Amino acid sequence: MAQQKWTKELKLQFKWQKDLYYKSSWVSKLIGCLIKKGHKEKAELWVLESFNILKAQKKFKPFLIFSEALEIIRPNVGLVSKRVGKKIHQIPIPLWPLKPYKIAMRWILESIDKRTERNIVDRISNELLAIVFEKRSLTLKKRNEFFSIITYNRTYLHFRWI
Repeated sequence: MAQQKWTKELKLQFKWQKDLYYKSSWVSKLIGCLIKKGHKEKAELWVLESFNILKAQKKFKPFLIFSEALEIIRPNVGLVSKRVGKKIHQIPIPLWPLKPYKIAMRWILESIDKRTERNIVDRISNELLAIVFEKRSLTLKKRNEFFSIITYNRTYLHFRWI
């Protein structure tokens, strides 16, 4: 068996049409979420131009930066509301394999929309750079708030089986 090259790509793929350039269903999902008024070609151009900016600025493969951003952001535990008596508790539960990546993608897209750059290409590339290299981003702040809620609600783990 031939020895495979090591690349830190996302191991999990979901049943989504893969994009033509990076052969990844996650990049296709990003393109699909960025579509405005049905213009998929514009969304593809935005993603490809932002990946070219990433490549020019950091000399890394842009898909690896994107997949590393998803790996950094993804939560392994989610919260489920359960009613116990008259109170409703948020109980931490482990997530299924694809759910953390979908949550991470949603958080990244929300923070891309909140950024102040005028050009969406700059917003995408700067958000990914802020997550992976600068370690300061709205997405990271949201992830840290989410984990603080989870650690606060650890005491309700025994309600998970009710």
